[in-house]
Amino acid sequence: MPQLAVLVDAVRQDRQLRVTRQRSGGSPSTRRVDPLGLVAMAGGWYLIARSRGIRAYRAARVTDAEILPDSFARAADFDLAQYWTRWCAEFEASLDQLPVTVHLTPAGLAALPEILGDTTVTDHATWDPDRGRHRLVLHFNSPAAARRRQLSFGSDVEVIDPVEARDDLAEAACRTAALYRPAAQVGRRRRPTEP
Repeated sequence: MPQLAVLVDAVRQDRQLRVTRQRSGGSPSTRRVDPLGLVAMAGGWYLIARSRGIRAYRAARVTDAEILPDSFARAADFDLAQYWTRWCAEFEASLDQLPVTVHLTPAGLAALPEILGDTTVTDHATWDPDRGRHRLVLHFNSPAAARRRQLSFGSDVEVIDPVEARDDLAEAACRTAALYRPAAQVGRRRRPTEP
């Protein structure tokens, strides 16, 4: 992270920064900020800065940073630790907003902690003897996350609701199956794509 040293210097010197960062949508954004602090979490750094409000920016997304000659005054009542605790709680609450009802085979239920993490709660799984599967609701933070995670279950998962999540998973599975069709079905010998 080449810009981290610049961010650290600006925080220590109470000097404004001009930062360019890559937004999650892909387009860059340049902004003048007052750097209030840096926080390390899960191997990543976050710049806490003021610019039309106080925000947390992932330092890894900062592609350019320039220390400006202007200094700034920190608010006397600003507490970095309190801000970070509140920000983390709000961030966690924003996750897992897409509930997806699924049927899992016993093997799928056993693989749940490995695929979705050890904190996955399976106490609410109900057994459906007619289908031979467990019914439960999984929570994801986006349709893309739901698709990626559920593909890991292979045929051990069946999405019931919402229909959009079911259709999305079906389309992704079809694309994957088409990629791995046997050579006889393709009409010629397929070779893996070179990196």
